[in-house]
Amino acid sequence: MAGTLFQVEYKKLNTFIYDFMKSIDRGWIFIRTNASPALGERIDFTFSVESLSSPLKFTGEVVYLGADENGSDGIGIKIVRGMSNADSVKKELISIVETKYGDYVSAEFKRLINVL
Repeated sequence: MAGTLFQVEYKKLNTFIYDFMKSIDRGWIFIRTNASPALGERIDFTFSVESLSSPLKFTGEVVYLGADENGSDGIGIKIVRGMSNADSVKKELISIVETKYGDYVSAEFKRLINVL
């Protein structure tokens, strides 16, 4: 079982969508942090997103330590297990994205979120 908990809070939905779509296609999610768990360590993490009734919760494995393209320190997490209600949270998130951004963004977002 994972021991470390990372909590990521997005105040703006569009920032979450941008970060998520930018990073998940490479197979992992980048989280800006000064913490430095070991490569291969399993951690629990949650994403709280504006307009979402409950956070996205996952267990992931640290696959990258370093900086992003902007030079911000962080870690790369490959998701290994989602929460029990992940499907309902994904559906809610997709619905919010469809309403706010339309079909083009929604189609790409759906494709990428199904990686989770």
